[in-house]
Amino acid sequence: MAKMLRLRLPDGSTKEVAEDSRPRDVAESIGKRLAQAAIAAKVNGRVVDLDREFSSFGLPTDGTEIPFELLTEKNRESLDVVRHSSAHVMARAVMRLFPGVQLAFGPATDNGFYYDIDVTPPIKEEDFPKIEEEMRRIVKEAEPFERFERPTSEARALCHDLAQSYKVEHIDDELKKFPTLSFYRQGEFIDLCRGPHLPNAGKIGAFKLLSIAGAYWKNNSNRKQLQRLYATAFFNQKDLDTYLTQIEEAKKRDHRVLGKQLRLFTISQSAGSGLILWMPRGATVRGLLETFIKEELLKRGYIDEKKLGVTGGSGGGLLTNWTIGQTTRFAAAVSQRDIADWATFWYVADFTLFQPTWFRKPPFEDPEDYKARSPITNINKVTTPLMLILGEADWRTPTGAGGEEMFRALKYRKIPTVMVRFPNESHELSRSGQPWHRIERLQHIVGWFDHWLMGMPKPEYEVAR
Repeated sequence: MAKMLRLRLPDGSTKEVAEDSRPRDVAESIGKRLAQAAIAAKVNGRVVDLDREFSSFGLPTDGTEIPFELLTEKNRESLDVVRHSSAHVMARAVMRLFPGVQLAFGPATDNGFYYDIDVTPPIKEEDFPKIEEEMRRIVKEAEPFERFERPTSEARALCHDLAQSYKVEHIDDELKKFPTLSFYRQGEFIDLCRGPHLPNAGKIGAFKLLSIAGAYWKNNSNRKQLQRLYATAFFNQKDLDTYLTQIEEAKKRDHRVLGKQLRLFTISQSAGSGLILWMPRGATVRGLLETFIKEELLKRGYIDEKKLGVTGGSGGGLLTNWTIGQTTRFAAAVSQRDIADWATFWYVADFTLFQPTWFRKPPFEDPEDYKARSPITNINKVTTPLMLILGEADWRTPTGAGGEEMFRALKYRKIPTVMVRFPNESHELSRSGQPWHRIERLQHIVGWFDHWLMGMPKPEYEVAR
């Protein structure tokens, strides 16, 4: 007696079926119209063929409810199945028209499908109409997609007999670890494939070949370059026409086209195809947009990264990019020795320890005196919690503009501030050109700072040596 499975349907009801039954059997038991409309099924979150037995999925037979859904044209997953099957139909048509074709991979994509092929002479866009015509013949015949499995050694031998060398290589490189491999047959066409596929090709509504491009075998530039034939497919012609119209409209709005037409920028092969060269009109537009973004960020309490500045010393760029890129909860301002004008802040990446008790101490005795003599002119623009990372020599020098003065200014304005100080010997360490130890230490400091902002206890901190 066959073991039973308990399927949970989308409406919450359950249905018991024999383990050796198929999703198609479930569809037919619910209704003839549903069975005709079904494209595939989703079993325990996995999209599968309608004609695969449940026993092949390794499902529990202890009464556990198994999520089950029959997929029709209304389900997005069904479109992926249509496109995957269309890739097989396209490959079959190409093999009929171009003798000696070698097939590589042919998956569905977000907007269609492709198949990587190797053929001499190469396919041209002028060949698209006859390929599409052959595909229409195959779709009209509505032959079924039949799945079968073979032990891996036999699967390799089959691919060898089919003269499909890329399939043989793929088995040798990556698939030989599996005990069995699956194929799909449609008429004379056989392809190594996991599936799933449509019940038959007649369910493909509309398709269109789009373009052809070069693609290295397995995306490895050291391997042979193949041709990648792009196409798309839908359940009906209306959806296909809508998509093709969207493509044409997008081409009209391509920034590479509009930029040249409006004389915003140009591209020169002498400078490099990936480099935009701004023309006067484009530079003006860019400047206006940058100004708007900077002003908006300042209104919302962010500190402009460019105004904070980056020094070329001691890996400052690493510190700048890491601190601003990894957390939105603070900006780091770091002193640079002999900088008396703090209209812009400077970064330097040296540090080995910090003393979190500093920010709790009274900052200074005479705040009014400090207010009158401070040369720090940009402090009033700081509105977010700040971390100062200072060298020993920067702590009190230069006179009137050292790290101590900046720290006091921030405390005077009641800006939450943490001080990080490093000893002089770290200067020698930083000049050794070893940036990663600094990033490791910064991660510890950032972790503590995040805890501090959230009012959590300070975690233990050890200096990386």
